Amino acid sequence: IIAEVPKYFTPDGIKGICFEFRSSLPEIPHYKTLNCINNLVSFLLGNRLTYIGSSILAGNEIKEVILHSVSNKVNVKGNRNSMPPIKFNRQYDWGNFAWLMNNLLPVYLKLEGILSLNQVLSRYWIAKSIPVGSNLPVLANAIEILAAKYLKHTGKFKMENIPQNEYLNLIKEELETLTNKLAPLNGGNAMINKIKGANQKVPSEKITLFFSLLGIEVGKAEKAAINLRNKMAHSSRNYSDDDTAYDDLILTRVYEVLFNRVLLKLLGYDDYYIDYSVVNCPLKHITKRAGEE
Repeated sequence: IIAEVPKYFTPDGIKGICFEFRSSLPEIPHYKTLNCINNLVSFLLGNRLTYIGSSILAGNEIKEVILHSVSNKVNVKGNRNSMPPIKFNRQYDWGNFAWLMNNLLPVYLKLEGILSLNQVLSRYWIAKSIPVGSNLPVLANAIEILAAKYLKHTGKFKMENIPQNEYLNLIKEELETLTNKLAPLNGGNAMINKIKGANQKVPSEKITLFFSLLGIEVGKAEKAAINLRNKMAHSSRNYSDDDTAYDDLILTRVYEVLFNRVLLKLLGYDDYYIDYSVVNCPLKHITKRAGEE
């Protein structure tokens, strides 16, 4: 049972969520299962939950209580701006929180061992907690982990266009000629090594294939966000220009929404998401690109 904690149990400004397990279960779920539930609920609510304690009851009698200091573990101001990926409502199944948990949790538990979803979401929350200008490389790493593990699991991706031995044998004569010409030059060996490795696919091809297999079409704004990730990773951002700061903030939202689309798709969700990168945060079908009106 997932329920809101009565307000008189929590300090002002803090809302509590309770995970309750009944005696009908053979035993209290393993810590990893609890961690998966915590991560999925956090993702759906758009706000990372902080564990503050637990209790064991028998009938009306409390058998054991474990409580951590709320003031030391919870940043109240940092927990007020939730950004759930889905607009909750009771009109449709896809907006019903109970329906979402019943349908997405079994998939999450299955995929955690394959795709390291807990690790991926840890990077997602870290990226959301650090300043714009250094956040996107961390968020991109979360998607890179998903892509690498998903493609390895499905066997859909090989890093070589053709096997290395076959490639080197194919260009043997040309390589000998180029080696004689390039080796004496400054940086010549580096150029030769690049030629030898030209049969290798670049990392961006892995991400592109991953999106394609999920049925996610990447739009112009999402491509710009991915490009901004590369700029952040390889150079510092100068925010003395307000327009630059604003543009980077919008593209950060685009990348966050792209992550939401990817994770929801992996979990089997195929309905509507919230696009926080567009004015008024419209609902869009998950096949629709983020950052576009």
